[in-house]
Amino acid sequence: VTKAARGRAEQPYAPARIAGSRDGSNNLTITWARRTRVGGEWLDGTGTVPLSEASEAYEVDVMDGASVVRTITGLSSATAAYPAANQTTDFGSPQASVAVRVYQVSNIVGRGIAAEASV
Repeated sequence: VTKAARGRAEQPYAPARIAGSRDGSNNLTITWARRTRVGGEWLDGTGTVPLSEASEAYEVDVMDGASVVRTITGLSSATAAYPAANQTTDFGSPQASVAVRVYQVSNIVGRGIAAEASV
């Protein structure tokens, strides 16, 4: 049987448990947990689901209201850095909280479903 379905069924699920932490210089580190469309049982007890894509890839949009002010690309693990210098460029100063959208990226359909959080 040949499968030709594309679209939402092929999109990676939205990541989960988005969190942020800051260092003493207001540099923000954003973390999350990936989810999977295939074989998502945690049988090994690690809490990490198998990767159901050809490679692990993510993108993070930094939001100002409904507008994207920065996209962080080239991420191959579930973490992104948003330095204080970039926050100053984007907002005029480091921010107490930042709205983000995190996407897992598929080599077949591109961005998956967004997870949104304020970190």
